[in-house]
Amino acid sequence: MLEKKGNFGLRAHLLHGSTFWLVSSIYITILTLIQFYLNLYFGGLNAGDRLLAIRMAVWYNFSFFLIIALAVTLVFSLLPKSFKPLRGRFYRFYLLVFLFICFFLQSNQLLKFRIFGSPKDPKFLAAAIILLGIAYLFLFLLSKLILRLLASLGLITLVIFLAVTFIPPLLGAEPTLEALHHRSDRPNILILSIDTLRGDHCSFNGYSRKTTPNLDELAREAVTFSNAFSCSPITLPSLGSIMTGKYPQNHGARDNLNYLLSEKNLTLAEILKEQGYSTGAVVANRVIRSTRKLDQGFDYYGESFAYDQLSYLIPGLLAYKISVEKLGLENLWHWKLGAGYCTDLALQWLKKHHRERFFLWVHYMDPHCPYDPPKLFADKFKVTRKTWFNDNFTYADFNRIYESLPPKREEIEGIHRLYDGEILYADHEIGRFLETVERLGLLQNTIIIFTSDHGEALADEHYWYGGHTHFIFSQDISVPLFIRFPDERLKDVVSTTLSNIDIFATVLDILGILDEYAQGIDAVSFLPLIQQTGEKDSPAIFAESGERLAFDPRRIEAIKEGGENPYKLISKKKRSLTKEVGLEVLNEKKLRAVIDGDWKLIYTPAHEEAEHFELYNLREDPDELVDLSGEDPWQFSQLKGLLLSWMSADTLAAHTETLKISKQEMEALKALGYFR
Repeated sequence: MLEKKGNFGLRAHLLHGSTFWLVSSIYITILTLIQFYLNLYFGGLNAGDRLLAIRMAVWYNFSFFLIIALAVTLVFSLLPKSFKPLRGRFYRFYLLVFLFICFFLQSNQLLKFRIFGSPKDPKFLAAAIILLGIAYLFLFLLSKLILRLLASLGLITLVIFLAVTFIPPLLGAEPTLEALHHRSDRPNILILSIDTLRGDHCSFNGYSRKTTPNLDELAREAVTFSNAFSCSPITLPSLGSIMTGKYPQNHGARDNLNYLLSEKNLTLAEILKEQGYSTGAVVANRVIRSTRKLDQGFDYYGESFAYDQLSYLIPGLLAYKISVEKLGLENLWHWKLGAGYCTDLALQWLKKHHRERFFLWVHYMDPHCPYDPPKLFADKFKVTRKTWFNDNFTYADFNRIYESLPPKREEIEGIHRLYDGEILYADHEIGRFLETVERLGLLQNTIIIFTSDHGEALADEHYWYGGHTHFIFSQDISVPLFIRFPDERLKDVVSTTLSNIDIFATVLDILGILDEYAQGIDAVSFLPLIQQTGEKDSPAIFAESGERLAFDPRRIEAIKEGGENPYKLISKKKRSLTKEVGLEVLNEKKLRAVIDGDWKLIYTPAHEEAEHFELYNLREDPDELVDLSGEDPWQFSQLKGLLLSWMSADTLAAHTETLKISKQEMEALKALGYFR
């Protein structure tokens, strides 16, 4: 043994403390990595991203146990040497601390495994005791040999760990990355998109709250489109349209649940790869994971949503989170959510490929429901009146609001506050990403496009609806959109109505290759509009909803006159029209819309109620509150002809392909509100 009876000095304490730190860290990290390899999302990562997840687990576990080891060592070293219970037995007390902490953490890990049931299950208790016994035998029965072997190794490992952690920041982060000062013959293409971001909640579009300070700076150097819309209030169809330049009825991916993007489509990434670009993507929404085939043409397709799942399997990281919350230090250190991991992967790719001509697409998940921003960002938009949901809002909370319509004013304000806090967090992470883009000198030769896949209803208008999918009102499909050109050669605010599916054609037009790929696409380049060489008004654009509500939403208006709440009359599981596995039942039941200039016509096909149309003037009535379908027959007739002609071409395209989703994936999609 390292100590003699009654002679346990500071050196012995340091040796035992470092040994305790090393063994505990290794032990709990092994359990963490076992869970990683049993996890569906870890299995879907490529080798490089798996390594990043492992490094994350090692750092948080080892750093957490380092703090514990230092505290334990300090306490034991300050105890009087004459303290009889410890005389000659200090190593056993280090062992007891190790056993207690590891038992607590491994029990949490076993719960995550879900192999041995709950703590009340005898199998769970038996497994915990067996693992504890193994740890005890390992350190107690063989303690003399282990302490001799590991004592020096613990100190050496500790020195290495501290050096790796603290020396690089002191020397300056990544000194090998140098800014580029040359320009290639073609610009890089960078598309940044934020999931579920309403255009009217961005401060660069005039929103009252400062939700997008970093994007505001970029927008001031860009051409901003203040009246941009998406073609669908659902992620996969909308992003599929951006990447193919086709409406969903033509590229075939109509919904998030069972569809995938057929390989018969030609994507923007495939075209740019043919043109010699290195292609990379980082996506934070699991509905566009590689199995949905949006990865076509990308050399690298990073799925950052996996890190949200894996982070909950790392005891050290969870311990930091709990400690920070208990001590009220959230404004000094925030729990990294989806946007943070998305930025990490995007920076990792960019630093490897910034010297090449590249196309990079980064899609952030925040502010998708649930609205749960880090406290640092949620606190920026405090409201005076408290609500029952306070700092977290989920789709289950929307259901609770539906049961007691109309919602209270403070509930609507609280939803907006949390939503805006999520936007601010995503903007913060985009700012962190753009700092590196600028430091690498890439702004001088990179076209940056920013947009969203669709908007979000926040229970404030139109039947107090929350979320997205069912409707195609402005809050559901209004999106931000701007393009920043290198050297800021074009700057303007364009109010012309257009669709973000036109990004596809615009990028190809900028590169001078649109004519080669224009056949069969719906997208139209808005480069002539930017350069003021084309018509001021763009062609009419179209949109379709996802699943239908099982009742005519106008029935909710009866509540204002004391009528029954239709949400209460239908069970939660049947509030949407049902789907078969694969194709939707009667796809023509989707809501459709056409927008032409200031005018918008929405068509709701018959289900239990008669079909109907709604006509709105977006310039005079941007919130779409006054239906003019009976007051302007000429405008109504013109738009109806356009819409019915577009709908007649929808014959369930041959490109439509579906897939079977695992139970685990179904649960994850359910948590995101994509079905109930």
